[in-house]
Amino acid sequence: AKAIGTALVAIYEGRDDAARAILKPLVTDSDRDEATLELGLLEMRHGRVDDAQPLLQRLMQVSSDMTIDDYFRLARAARASGEMHLANDAYVRISGDAGDRADIQCAFGELFLDTYQFDDAFRSFQDALKADTAWVPAYLGLARAFESTKPDEAAAALTKAHELAPKDPDVWLLTAARVLEDDDTAATK
Repeated sequence: AKAIGTALVAIYEGRDDAARAILKPLVTDSDRDEATLELGLLEMRHGRVDDAQPLLQRLMQVSSDMTIDDYFRLARAARASGEMHLANDAYVRISGDAGDRADIQCAFGELFLDTYQFDDAFRSFQDALKADTAWVPAYLGLARAFESTKPDEAAAALTKAHELAPKDPDVWLLTAARVLEDDDTAATK
């Protein structure tokens, strides 16, 4: 578990090669499911679909003894592979039992954003914040869900995310995207 945590920190810091070096040996270790998922997601982000798909496919198998975490890994792997229906089915399966898991509720909201179901996304991000009022990804999700229909609420959610995690790269990326969109809008007037 410590090695996976170290790899996740490396990914967060943008040191993907270091993360890859940590994760590859773990794919056959006792933490293999989590390592397999993170390595598959990393490879997918780098456009290495041929390397990512076999890893993600391993996690997309359903069995009768699956835990909430197993279904969560399946849902994340399915979403990364573009299998939105399978991801949705996995989230639906665990959503009732995962009310206290901000990570799961937020990931379900991200899936809804991917499929343009903004009202459902909003509800999932709100559920994530009920589980953890300081869950930054939920505020970022709300900012994205509100961006076209409720710009003031989107700005408030982004401000809250910035207050909670001023150095989070996802906060800065969304902030930069908003500035660029505002500049584009001003240029067209």
